[in-house]
Amino acid sequence: MIKQETYTVLTNRLLEAYHSLGITNKEMMFLIHILSFKQVKEDFPPIQFLQKRMGLSQEETYNLIQSLLDKEMMTIETEQLASGKSSEAYNLEPLYGKLDQLDIQKEQAKKRQEDLKEEGTIFSIVEEEFGRSLSPIEYQQVAAWFSEDNYSLDMVKNAIKEAVLNGKLNLRYIDRILINWRKQNRSGNEREKANYRNAKLRQETTNLPPVPLTKIIKRVDDFKN
Repeated sequence: MIKQETYTVLTNRLLEAYHSLGITNKEMMFLIHILSFKQVKEDFPPIQFLQKRMGLSQEETYNLIQSLLDKEMMTIETEQLASGKSSEAYNLEPLYGKLDQLDIQKEQAKKRQEDLKEEGTIFSIVEEEFGRSLSPIEYQQVAAWFSEDNYSLDMVKNAIKEAVLNGKLNLRYIDRILINWRKQNRSGNEREKANYRNAKLRQETTNLPPVPLTKIIKRVDDFKN
């Protein structure tokens, strides 16, 4: 009679990321064996079975277990049974929790890279509105809005837009807007439409040339996009 084959199933995320979690090749192989036992309902295989599979001494096997416990990749859970006896089990939930956290960190790093790319466009936006290049000190001030003050990209864009609509093209004015919005826990979004209407009304009543208004409209569209 042909013996039915069994398979050990594990997520590819674990195989791809175990080095990033600080798990050695030998520890990973040990975890795979633990998984294989758990998938046939053997939650706490005898140490001798693990030794035989890994080809290790008892001391080496215990050292592997202790290392994984120290790294918080697994725990050993004890359950008190109705019979009065206790039952142990290897719990790998900490491992999967670290794997999920690693995925979150990667996603955050990716988003941060995208934000840095977007933040770089702020310098060209300010220079375009000012009609000149920024000085080194001004460049540092704009960079500080993100690196030190931790303003969001949208908040800075809205503050620049507010300054443009009010005809106050200087960094000090933009900085005051940002400080004021932070105190009021606002981002400027709620004032966007009202400010645009007010700027258009001022433009019409003072008979200013159409070019600046066109520029403002273009900037509003750019920010929306």
